Amino acid sequence: SARPAWRFSIAEVGAVAGTLPWLFLVLTPRGGDGGLQLVPFADLIDLASADPRTIVEQLVGNMLLFFLAGVFVPLRFRVGLLAVFLGGAVGAALVETAQFAFGTGRVASIDDVLLNAIGALLGALVSRRWWRDSRVVADPAPEAAVLRSAGRDWRVTSFEVSRGTDRAARS
Repeated sequence: SARPAWRFSIAEVGAVAGTLPWLFLVLTPRGGDGGLQLVPFADLIDLASADPRTIVEQLVGNMLLFFLAGVFVPLRFRVGLLAVFLGGAVGAALVETAQFAFGTGRVASIDDVLLNAIGALLGALVSRRWWRDSRVVADPAPEAAVLRSAGRDWRVTSFEVSRGTDRAARS
């Protein structure tokens, strides 16, 4: 059916197109020495004393990175909330590793990984009501499947295998 194919295509494009601009932004070099922060929650504790604008930019910006991937990936693939969260965490760890390795002048932080993964999870929660509809099989399994081999049809049901010729199958 064309409907699931369109849904899958839109989900794939949405996940990629919704993430690429953010990736470009976070991998763009900026002035500074950068650094590495592997102590969990240290950046978040420091952020608590920052001005409100910085708090919003850091929290919302980090959660947006994989938000749309979180929205669209479960619409395309059979994955649950844990898989979306873990996928967001792995993707975020790769981004933070790239920031550090490429010397972008940004701080690669374990807290950013956590916020990115939470953003993916929130995206999945937003789209959860549509998961079931997107997972409908395009062509439900018929009562008997037909396997073709050497000019013969093999009708397979849960109870039996019967053999016939092509001509007999068409009558």
